[in-house]
Amino acid sequence: MKNYFLQVKDFIEGNYPSYNWYITGFNYPPSPLSILISQVATIIWIVGIILLLCGDLIFRTLNIPMPKIIQDINNNKVFCFGVLFIINSLGNSQLATGAFEMYLNDELIYSKLATGRLPSGEEVLNLLVKYGYPKVK
Repeated sequence: MKNYFLQVKDFIEGNYPSYNWYITGFNYPPSPLSILISQVATIIWIVGIILLLCGDLIFRTLNIPMPKIIQDINNNKVFCFGVLFIINSLGNSQLATGAFEMYLNDELIYSKLATGRLPSGEEVLNLLVKYGYPKVK
């Protein structure tokens, strides 16, 4: 999304070189539930990697009988690593909102969240014309 933002920024500045634009971008915040899911997935991933790599060592060092689940993890390391990788990927994907919002003078003029798609260059120019900027060729 950042690359698209930079393309739109360059497009606007290139088509309106005489204007002193202040174009900035930021990450749209994910919902609190998405943040929580991401944090829980990260914790599962970290604990899982620790158990995957040295779970048996931890239990032997503490002189505690190894639970069956740790034995199963040791017997299926590749599968467990794959599951942990998927959990981590799903957790990280919760933080990506896919938002692309355009504001002009603090007024929302385009929202990918509302339209479900990114604006074309022509749409960006038409929006600027709608808000009083001259049409460019």
